[in-house]
Amino acid sequence: ALALRPKYLLLDEPTGNLDSSSVESLINIIRGRRYVVVATHDRDFSEQVANRIVKMRYGRIVGQ
Repeated sequence: ALALRPKYLLLDEPTGNLDSSSVESLINIIRGRRYVVVATHDRDFSEQVANRIVKMRYGRIVGQ
């Protein structure tokens, strides 16, 4: 799917079961994209790739 260079990426827990080397590769892929939406519990990962973070609880936004 990434070979087609999609304009948008929607990722759900992308770091689950990845080793640190694979996470670094994923970070490099994400940084090269313009529009990425990530659902994750991995705070360190989100802080490395995000320019905006929205926190949700029970389907409602509780912080930005």
